[in-house]
This record gives sequence, C-alpha cells and structure tokens, in this order.
Amino acid sequence: MDSSHENPQNSFPVDLLQVIKKNTSTEGFEELVLVTSRAETLVRYYGLSECKTGIVMIGGVGGGFDTPAHLLYPKLASDLLGRGFSSLRIRYREPHNLDESVFDVLTGLSFLHSQGIDSIGLVGHSFGGAVAIRAAAIDHSVATVVTLAAQSYGSGVVSELGPQCSILLVHGTSDTVLPAESSQHIYMQAREPKKISIYKAGHRLDEISDLLFTEVREWLITWVRGD
Repeated sequence: MDSSHENPQNSFPVDLLQVIKKNTSTEGFEELVLVTSRAETLVRYYGLSECKTGIVMIGGVGGGFDTPAHLLYPKLASDLLGRGFSSLRIRYREPHNLDESVFDVLTGLSFLHSQGIDSIGLVGHSFGGAVAIRAAAIDHSVATVVTLAAQSYGSGVVSELGPQCSILLVHGTSDTVLPAESSQHIYMQAREPKKISIYKAGHRLDEISDLLFTEVREWLITWVRGD
C-alpha cells in the first residue's frame, strides 16, 4: 500500500481566488464554482448570513452530488438551515483520486471560512468517509466527522483527530461493498470522543434512512455547536 495515502499532505495550500455563482436552485441552494490556482470545484451552498457553524457533505466514488440514505444530504441541509447551520455539498473533480478529493474538501472549507464560519462538521459516505477524515486531520476548524459506510483505506490518520474533533461511524451489517469491519477498524484507531453505530442495512443505508437522519442531525447539532 502506498504510505502516502495514510499520511495526509500538510502542504495543501488552498488559495481561494474567486467564487463564481452559476445559479440559484428552488431547492434552497446556490450552485457555485470555487476557483483556486490549482482547480475549479463545483459546490452547492445552502447559506445563512452571519452564520458561524457549517456542515460539509460528500459522497463516494460515484461522483456527482451523490447522497446515501434516500436523499439524506439535501434533507439534512434543508433541516439544518432552520437550525442556524450553513451547509456545503461538494462534487469531486476526480472521484477516484483520494488526494485530489481531499483538496476539493479543503477548498470547500476555505470557502466556509471566507463566509465567517469557524466551526464545521464533515459528513462522508463510503470513499467520502476517508476523504472527510483526512481533511479533518489537516483543517482543525473541523469539530466533528461523521462517516457512513466508510472505507478504511486512507483513514489511518483518524488517530490524529481526538480530542478536539469527535467522530461518529455508521455502518450496515448487510453492506456488500465495504464490510462493517471497515468502520470497526477505524473506530479502534480513533481517539475519544467517538461512537460507532452498526445497523442491519446495506451500503447506502436506505433501510434506516429516517433513523440515520435523526442520529446524524443530533450528532452534528451537539458537536458542531459544542452543546
């Protein structure tokens, strides 16, 4: 295994040069292009003015604005707007490239910082779980990470998160893509505060979508707000 995937590059200079507004959706988000000297990253921003708390949601290797659990991400973003959280969904430029996907997330975090947001939660599904863990190990404004059916490859830096950054891991015992042992392995490496929830569900966690919505929402409200 390439050891570089277990040690995030701390030299990720994210120089946000420009934010281009593409359009505003009737679903409550603005579609933006975040421009750096290295890349252009497409995001969906559910924004509040004068907001200090934010959530970033990322999908798996399928790319696009992927979401698990029956539209979990747009549902969370809409709900959390009413609770004082801005949210950002990120489309990877290269969804099979771990380092480039981490850079996309760091670009998103830089954008949130530019909006005055200084306490952030990351939510990642599958491949996105490893991406979220690695980004949190670099940007210490991340207060919590939630991984959903995460891959263990690339997640070894989870041991660097605690105690300033908590982690919730959720996995299904019927997952035929990544076994639940993957999240259990990450959990064993993580420091407190941490929690793992194992359910009878598949890789996308559709079977527990309502339960998952509530668990993830309450976790984010607790840890990002610092309640």
